[in-house]
Amino acid sequence: MSFGFRTTALGRVPAGLCGLAALLLVGCETPPPSPERIAAYEQYVGRWIQDSEANLVASWGIPDSSHAMETGGRVIEYQTLLDENIVCITRFTIDSFGRVQKSWYRGSRCAAPEGV
Repeated sequence: MSFGFRTTALGRVPAGLCGLAALLLVGCETPPPSPERIAAYEQYVGRWIQDSEANLVASWGIPDSSHAMETGGRVIEYQTLLDENIVCITRFTIDSFGRVQKSWYRGSRCAAPEGV
């Protein structure tokens, strides 16, 4: 019979204490971005739609990766790193004419540069 205790390397610890420790660890995670920050990044990324890949690369730099599509276009990807961890991935779909058609991103630390 268990009685709510878990065996650890330190011996038996009440299950409630383990749960509290788990909650404290979750509390150390990065808080979700504010709605304003999300809206600002969506606007920043979305402004490249219908612009040229050349202008995008001139502003953002060389992409971290690129993938050719069967349609003749490609997807380019930019990664934002923080302490060697990827915290934001932003992708752009480029059509066969070199125009940005779509953008999307994911990550907890996506943010437009200051002053943009």
